Amino acid sequence: MLRHELTLHYADVEPDGEAGAAASRQAAAWLEALDVEDVMISYSDWVGDWSEYHGNNRWQPLQGGHRAAGDCRAVLDCHRAMGKARGFAFSEGGS
Repeated sequence: MLRHELTLHYADVEPDGEAGAAASRQAAAWLEALDVEDVMISYSDWVGDWSEYHGNNRWQPLQGGHRAAGDCRAVLDCHRAMGKARGFAFSEGGS
C-alpha cells in the first residue's frame, strides 16, 4: 500500500515525460531507505500461538478498526503489553 501511494505521489509531482518510471524509482528508493519492523511478527511471536500447518506463530488481530489512527494505537497497545510483561512501566500518556 505504501509503495502504491508513494508512486501516486511522485507521479503527481512529475506529471510529464517518464513520470511512471521515475515515480516507481523514487518510491522504491524511498522505501529502501526505510528501516521498518512489522509489529505483527514480533507480537505474534510474543503471544506464541503456534501453527503446525504454517510452521510459525499465528498472527494476532490488532484491535484498531483498520483506520490509520486506530491501527497506530493498536500497535502501541501491543508494544505496551510486551513491555509490561518484561517489567517496563508506562505512563498514561503513553511514554
